[in-house]
Amino acid sequence: MASPSQIWFNERGHAEGHFKRQWGIVSLISLNDLKDHLQDCVSINGTSFTLRSRRLFVERHLDDLVFESIFNEDAALRKRIRQLIHAVGRECHIIPASMQRFYEARATSALGGMTIAAIGLPTLSYDLACAVFRAAGRLRVGGFAFSLSRDELETTGQSFDEFAAVIIAAALRERWQGPVFLLASRLQADARHFVARPAGEMSALRQLIDDALRAGFYNIDLDTSPLIDKGCSTLSEQLYRNYAQSAELTAYIRRVEPRGVTVSVGATLGAAGDRNSTEEDLNSFMAGYNKALAAGRYGAKGLCKIVVQTCKQAYGVPLPDGQIVSLSLDMNLLRRLSYRARADFGLAGAVQQVSADWPLDIYDRFVNTDTAEIHLSDVVQDIVLEGLHLHSSLHAEMDRFLKRECANQWSDGMTEAAFLHRMRGRAWKAFKQPLWELSRAPRLEISALLESRIQIIFEKLGLSNTRELVAKTLEP
Repeated sequence: MASPSQIWFNERGHAEGHFKRQWGIVSLISLNDLKDHLQDCVSINGTSFTLRSRRLFVERHLDDLVFESIFNEDAALRKRIRQLIHAVGRECHIIPASMQRFYEARATSALGGMTIAAIGLPTLSYDLACAVFRAAGRLRVGGFAFSLSRDELETTGQSFDEFAAVIIAAALRERWQGPVFLLASRLQADARHFVARPAGEMSALRQLIDDALRAGFYNIDLDTSPLIDKGCSTLSEQLYRNYAQSAELTAYIRRVEPRGVTVSVGATLGAAGDRNSTEEDLNSFMAGYNKALAAGRYGAKGLCKIVVQTCKQAYGVPLPDGQIVSLSLDMNLLRRLSYRARADFGLAGAVQQVSADWPLDIYDRFVNTDTAEIHLSDVVQDIVLEGLHLHSSLHAEMDRFLKRECANQWSDGMTEAAFLHRMRGRAWKAFKQPLWELSRAPRLEISALLESRIQIIFEKLGLSNTRELVAKTLEP
């Protein structure tokens, strides 16, 4: 354990309080409660604290603190607990980091034979993050990130600040040391809002960037592809708002990123029309983006990766009987786009969203096509749902909720199974606390299911024994 040190809070605590027990979990009322609860391992004096025992903090108190950091009714106390978790993480060398240097090394072909895994956690984020860290620790994996998108902020009821603290806590629980990569993925522009009020929508995206950076998300994927104007006559005109707004937001990130941190930034290529991305799209987007970025006032460093569309519908198509058809992924196109991104524009390569219905044997092919990164949010979501169906009756309540609350999305001729598949991401927020309050047994079963699957995926992505390699690229 690192030697104790003074770490400062931003606010003073006040007000007397007492403990109340609910669902077998300690619930804190005030900072004084927190001080009393942690007196065996942490000294809290005014606005600072001293960590005396990492072991006792983790073994006796961490699980309760994570729950309180999310569900305590006092927003100021939730914030204080998250600050405490982050500070203990720093004391134990668990630090949010940027993947910029890693991707710069990859862009020069100095690093190959691996594809980074970005992992979204729609619920039970503490249990599931622990499972990921266990699998990563067993295989000595370094190339993975935990991701949260703009859409998931709403559909899962998680904030960047909450999610970051939970991930750091899971790293503490699993004795992880070293960098932790947090990815604000798919910060997507709303085309309808942009058309009605461009300045307002750009302001909303800047606010999301601010929130992400404050929480330690030093990896950001922009997505202004909904702004593509298919009605324009030339490709450059069609892509203009996409690349221009991506460049503007990149410049903003460079202006506000923390001193000493270069945030890794990705952008989303998308496609003009109902088709896959093409090399012509890539060339036009990057030419426009680089020109727009150079015209800015900040001399900003640009992108390190590009999200592409090589499968028209990333999440599969439910048939009328509810069966899910795996759509073909154009691996040759993915290989060409990744190569051109590196060779022509100095990027690490292409990024691909993965559908849950794709077979496990496809993951080897991402390494063979030199794909820089894949996003697994959809995969994790379906693993959790599979676990819930096997080990908890709560899934039936979630299905009833979807049929009631999303009835206007149930079109004529759509089976119940197809409807539930399409709406499956809409129940996480409403069932956030009931899911966290599941008994220990189903939570362990769901975590074990994710751990076994993610270990296979890590191996297939060439990520075994990459921990030291990735860490070395981050050194100045």
